[in-house]
Amino acid sequence: MIAVRPIIAAFVVGAWCVSPVGAQTQSSVRVPAAQRALTSLLVKYNDLDKGTPSEGAPNEMQHKKIESDFRKSFCAMIPTGRVSGWIGEVNAIDGNSPDKGIQLALAVHTNRLFDDIASRNGGTSFGIQLTLGNYYSNGVSDQNTQRHSITTISVGSPLYSTVSSLRNDDIVVFSGSFVPFSSARACADNLGYSTYFSLFRFSAIRKIGHDLTLE
Repeated sequence: MIAVRPIIAAFVVGAWCVSPVGAQTQSSVRVPAAQRALTSLLVKYNDLDKGTPSEGAPNEMQHKKIESDFRKSFCAMIPTGRVSGWIGEVNAIDGNSPDKGIQLALAVHTNRLFDDIASRNGGTSFGIQLTLGNYYSNGVSDQNTQRHSITTISVGSPLYSTVSSLRNDDIVVFSGSFVPFSSARACADNLGYSTYFSLFRFSAIRKIGHDLTLE
């Protein structure tokens, strides 16, 4: 199960097409390389900032530089447009008012790298949980995203039928597209929150298990 902090983070219609996700065992599933890279980048900069006293940032000026470099690098790595075959754990699933559509949030960081951060450094100043969802959360709003159509899952749609049967900790394979931030600065500012959140439009979702380890 992906570890979740008490603070909250701010990523089937038509034929199902999914990229290979690697070998899956009874207790784990391997995520695509592009997805894993986001957590890997988080680990890299966390190590620079909070390693051993001889390896970590020795003063506030270097900490701010590491933090700035991390935000730029992370925002540049967020995929533009459609992704397919990503893996996520259901973090939250709720009804939306007033349209009664579904709000869905998925944790998309890997367990192995999350555990690596926690065991070596006791946490991270850059945020641990990486989340995407189809609603405004944790600083994401219409003020800092590009213009877009409704992202919640509409009542009566095939996707609604699939998602309404999910529960927390279910593991799903999904496709869709990231809603871009209005600017690189808007994305970087959003990384100031302790858990990152990105607005996402789901196009396909399929449950593949429950309470699995993401690798």
